[in-house]
Amino acid sequence: MVLLRADFTNIVSPGTRSAGTAGVHGDTGPHADFSDRMTPRPFDNSPRAFLSYARSDGEALASALRERLEREQPQITLWQDRARMEGGVGWWKQITDAIEQVEFMIMVLTPAAMTSDVARKEWRYARQQGVRVCPVMGVPPSQLDTRALPSWMRKVHFYDLDKEWNTFVEERIAPAKDTVVTEMSES
Repeated sequence: MVLLRADFTNIVSPGTRSAGTAGVHGDTGPHADFSDRMTPRPFDNSPRAFLSYARSDGEALASALRERLEREQPQITLWQDRARMEGGVGWWKQITDAIEQVEFMIMVLTPAAMTSDVARKEWRYARQQGVRVCPVMGVPPSQLDTRALPSWMRKVHFYDLDKEWNTFVEERIAPAKDTVVTEMSES
């Protein structure tokens, strides 16, 4: 099964994905090895989308998605931690500041993302700010245990970008603010 294309010219299969490094979205917290971080950029152009993922199994896919959107759809500007975080500034503050500026969040769903406390905090914060959460499948549906997701997310459409790229892009070009959700249960 074709999942996503890492550089969107070479197919990435589950056995060839990079595990990435731990960090903000990994299991070891915010102080993990950041030696492969790209040069941080301040908000030189306001991002329209926040890219959320688990580094342990979704970083390669998230980066490939960001690169493809930057190349093919430059009007859909993205905030991804590896490309935009600044050293010396609290990581959670940077995440919340970014979420407050965007119209929508693209959530790369992988097994680790579905159980990540940080990802769950990002989704929750985005919804509280009225930011639409747009899940994309990073693995085949059979590898996603949707019971681990909040009930509101189990009810939304998960994009399969190998089959729905054009629809995904067209819907991201249009403005996408949702109603602010002030009180939410975990389920």
